[in-house]
Amino acid sequence: MRYIIPILLAIVPGVAGVCILAYFALIDWEALQKAYDRFSEVVATSSDLYLQRKPNKTSIA
Repeated sequence: MRYIIPILLAIVPGVAGVCILAYFALIDWEALQKAYDRFSEVVATSSDLYLQRKPNKTSIA
């Protein structure tokens, strides 16, 4: 009986937190992979990304 209270107050919430964190981390990882794939396609097709960038007309030189 004396081990049930620490398990309910520490272990169970900790395990639940790890599960929730893992769920959202996997969602973010999928989005990161998609963005990286798109970026690698752009890099492969562009010879120089810096020269293709349009100058900022609103900046004051």
